[in-house]
Order: sequence, then C-alpha cells, then structure tokens
Amino acid sequence: MKRALSRSLPVVCLAASIACSQGGESVQLEDPPRELYLSKAAHEYVEFSGVQAELREALLERDMLLRTESVARILQQLGPDSAQDVFEVFETAWLDQGSTELFLLAEWWARFDPHGALEWAEGEARTAQTYVPYQVMRSWATHDPQAAFARSLETSYLKPLRQHEYRDAVIGGWEESGRQEVFEFIRDLGPGEQRQRAIRGFARRMVLREGLETSFAWADSLPEEDRLFKLNVIRRIASHAAKEDPVQTAAWVKKYENTYHFRSLPQRVSIQWAHNDPVATMKWLAGLPEGRDTDLGVREAFRVWTRLDYDGAVAWLESEPHARYKDEAVALVARHLQIGEPERAIEMSREIVNEDTRIGTLVTIARSWGVQDKVAAEEWVNGTSTLTPKQKKLALTYGERWRRSILIAAEKRARTDEQAAQERLDDMSDPAFADDFTVRELLGTWDEPASPENQQLRLRELRKARAAAAGAGTATATDAEASEGDG
Repeated sequence: MKRALSRSLPVVCLAASIACSQGGESVQLEDPPRELYLSKAAHEYVEFSGVQAELREALLERDMLLRTESVARILQQLGPDSAQDVFEVFETAWLDQGSTELFLLAEWWARFDPHGALEWAEGEARTAQTYVPYQVMRSWATHDPQAAFARSLETSYLKPLRQHEYRDAVIGGWEESGRQEVFEFIRDLGPGEQRQRAIRGFARRMVLREGLETSFAWADSLPEEDRLFKLNVIRRIASHAAKEDPVQTAAWVKKYENTYHFRSLPQRVSIQWAHNDPVATMKWLAGLPEGRDTDLGVREAFRVWTRLDYDGAVAWLESEPHARYKDEAVALVARHLQIGEPERAIEMSREIVNEDTRIGTLVTIARSWGVQDKVAAEEWVNGTSTLTPKQKKLALTYGERWRRSILIAAEKRARTDEQAAQERLDDMSDPAFADDFTVRELLGTWDEPASPENQQLRLRELRKARAAAAGAGTATATDAEASEGDG
C-alpha cells in the first residue's frame, strides 16, 4: 500500500501545481522532492556503505543523463561477486516499468549469468512485457552467440512475435561482438521463416550502420549459387534502404530488371516512396517492365496513397488517359466503390487493359453487388456484361462468409452506431448478424472505439439480447468467451 501511495504522489503534486495557476499564467513546476525517488519497500531505510552507498546515490540522481552515466560506470567496475549487493540496492530504488536502469542491470547481469538474468527479466513485473529480455539476449550473444541462439529456440511459451524478437536480438548482439561468422550462420539456417527474419534484422542494421552504397555493393557481390538466399538479401536491403532514400534505392533495383532478383522489388521500394512522393513513385513504376512485380508495386503504392489522400489519389488517376501500368490502381478504386456504387465501379473497371485483372475485378464487383441488390446484379451479369458463362456463374455464386463480409463492410461504410448494430443483431431473421464473429466485427465499427473492458461488457449484453430474441432465455458468457472480442 505504501508503494502504491508513493507512486501516486507525483501526479498529486503536479495536479496541485497546475491548480495554483491563475489567470492562465504558466506555472514553473519545482523539481520533485528527492524522497519521491525512494522505494516505499520495507527495507527503504537500510543504511548502505561503500560501493552500495555509491550505487544508491546514483539511482537517486534526478537528472536522467547523469543517473544513467553514474549507474553504468559503477556497474562496469563490478563483477559477479557483487551481484547480491547490487540487487539489494536496486530493490530500494523506485523504478518504473522498463526504466533505463533496469536495462543497465540486465546488460550487466547477462555478462556473467545470462540464464539467471533472463529468468529475472521474464518474471519481474517491471521488465517482463518490455524490451529488457531482448537486452539480456543481445548481451548474452556478444560473448556466447551459439548458446544464446539455442536458448532463443526454447521460447515456445512466448507469443510468436516475441520469439522472433528474441532471435533478432541474438543476431544483433552477435554482430556487435565483431565475430565474422554471423552471416554464414544466417545463411546456413536454410530456407524458411527463421532465416528470413534473421536476414531482415541483419539487413536493417547494415543499412543503418554502413550506409546505402556499401549495402548495395555487398548485396550485389553475393554469389549466385544460392540465388534464393541472394534474392532475399536484396529484397531486405531494398526495403530498409528505401526508408532512408527511396530515389537512390529505386535507381539501384532498376539494374535487376528482367532478372530473377527483380521479384517484389518494385513493391518494396514503392511502398516506402509513396509515403513521401506518390506522384514520383507512380512515374517511376510507369517506366518499369510490364508484369506481376510492377503491378504489385502499383497496387501497394496506390493503396498507401489512398490511405493518405484518397481524393488526391483518385484525382491523379482521372487526370490523364488510362495506361496499362495504372490497371491495379483502377482496380483498387473500383473495389472500393463496389460497396454502394457498383454501377460506377463497373464502368471504371472497363478501362483496365489486362484481361485477367479486368475480369477478376468485374466478377468481384458483381458478387458484392449481388449481396446488396441481387436482382440488379443478376440483370447486369446476364444482360449487358461481356462475361463468359463460366464467369457469370462465378459472379453469381457466393457463400455465407462472403455475404457477411460485404454486409459488414456496408455497415462500416455507413458508420453504423451502437444502437443500429444491436438492432441488426436482435433481428434473428438476418443470419449475417447471428454469430460471434460478426459481433466482434461490429464492436470495431462504432463511432467511439470501445476499451477492452467495455468490449467485454458490450459483447455480453449483445449475446444476451440475441439469446432472448431466439427464445433461449438468459445467456451468460464466461470470461474466456467475452475476452474473444478484445483482439
């Protein structure tokens, strides 16, 4: 209780200071009292001497830069024999979740007892859900990378993303150690997700550390014997280099036109470039060879553009005659218009040059239209459309999952509010809104985003309403069931 009270004091002091402001004048807040940096644990008033007292004094320094410098300097001078003394002092300092001092402790501890440091970092409330465990793995890898990587493979108890972050931290620490065999180790992992992720981290650090020219030259120099490995390295270098300088990266990847290594490069460069200059991005894509890789680049770059400035992107698309390279951009807008404006979407799709893209887009629009207005969709498909019998059958055939997805999209487009959503759920004649999947979807469409706690409450209430409408009496959702709506 005392510790909880001490953590609330800074907020109370700040609120009191602000309340003292008069006439809108700014208030100069005083430095918080030194006592606020003391832990309220039972051993708060333990007297320390020697290096313990020095470390305690450093942890109480209010200036973060001075505090970090002092704590790091002291820890650098201590070895494993001082571990218990260090832990005792750290227990008396008020340290918030993920504090810099905890990273320093993890770095120091992992140098002589990485297993113990990792167990602490994963179990301590102030470090478990932070990057501190990664710091342990990184430090461990600087002196025993093989053991650290082996330990990173024993993390099935973690979520997949954190497992990968552990391994990325190991590769990063391995690089910092200066050992040259790290790249050979990555290569020898063999094809698969594990090697892909290792390449990603390695490439990112190389671009940041060595710069673009050196990174490009290194990727170019890789032997062709393992062309899949070289392809993945070039891809990752391009992705990270484009974040730094998309123009220079675009000039580099152009040399790989009409080669095996060109695969997905337009997409990787254009996604980054479109954030800064979408017009220049589309102009560059227009000069690339026709094909799937350029089409993917156009589609994803235009997708970025529409998210940043939909009206501006559409205005550019309509500002000049259609060209083949714009096919995927037109298809993207048409698929956006299929909800609510299917006739306009169809008219726009007729401009698409590539037959497969055009037919695929028209069929998708027709299937969406069929959910919204079945009669009108059938009239177009069987009347003025130029679809083949096989394509017509596909355009008029869709399952319940597709129907639900279109209805949900229509609800989102109409900015459904909570009351309307509940009315639809209460209408048991509409099967599109009769399962938990749809309930969770609707929870994300209300105008005001719901907190996880409110989502659970709303989900329980909606289930009760649905059960009552079905004549099932009172329905009670368990905590596990209700939490499904949190994701």
